[in-house]
Amino acid sequence: PISYKFYINRWLIKIGLLKLKRSAEIKYKLLRYGKGLLKRSIGVLGRKVGVPDKILKKLEALPIVNLNIDHLETLIDWSKTRAFSSFTNGEEIVIINVKGREPNGIVSPGEEYEKIRDLIIEKLCQLEGDRKERLVDRAYRREDLYSGPYVPLAPDIQFTTKNMSVQPQSDFFGKDIFVRPDDFSPALHRMNGILLTEGDAIKENFKIKGSGIIDLAPTILHLLGIPVPNDMDGKVLTSCIREDYLKANPVLSSEHQLSTPDSTKDDRVYTDQEEEQIKDTFKSLGYM
Repeated sequence: PISYKFYINRWLIKIGLLKLKRSAEIKYKLLRYGKGLLKRSIGVLGRKVGVPDKILKKLEALPIVNLNIDHLETLIDWSKTRAFSSFTNGEEIVIINVKGREPNGIVSPGEEYEKIRDLIIEKLCQLEGDRKERLVDRAYRREDLYSGPYVPLAPDIQFTTKNMSVQPQSDFFGKDIFVRPDDFSPALHRMNGILLTEGDAIKENFKIKGSGIIDLAPTILHLLGIPVPNDMDGKVLTSCIREDYLKANPVLSSEHQLSTPDSTKDDRVYTDQEEEQIKDTFKSLGYM
């Protein structure tokens, strides 16, 4: 269950690394509470005085009536912001506003970047709850967790919280950094999972040591009789597979050209409509 909600962007504001534009809170509240009222008023009053539907639709489509309050990044003063977190709830990350990488970056790569990252990691690990309990178990540099050509796409800092029970929140406004939830749901993900195996190829009464979630994909491919691509992370969990099956079906790998990030190549798999449907699904599940 969730023990605290952690307003991480508020915290970054408090320690002086994130700056909002002047009157950002007033603008946000006007957008949040006034947008729907304005749109409804146009429709109701317009029809009362006999404005044609064609003109009403044009009025209701005006940008000022449809400003998007979901885009919290528009409230940030990027010229004075050195770090920020996700604009959706539930992500234990911090991103440095690096020159040449972020659209409005101000932090120079190298010494300045490392100093800010070290400062944030230090302060994250000092955070305490209302009972003086430590709330962040550990904070990681991205290169501590990942390797390979896609490391530059990862967040600069990721962290884990005490018992995975502290939920990051994106909201900027409010005085409290940590808030006890009204109830203790929903629960968050845990670091340790449960693996269930069944089938003719599976041993009985076995133990698996040193495994991780990245081992599932190669293991499943092998059990399906498919060679494991040579660029796939993880290993086949042979400790759960019968020895006679492994002798008859040795682990095979397939040559695969290692890919590298290419921002100029359009690798989109989905149409615009499909992407919107996916976004709507994630929003309904609370991920966006």
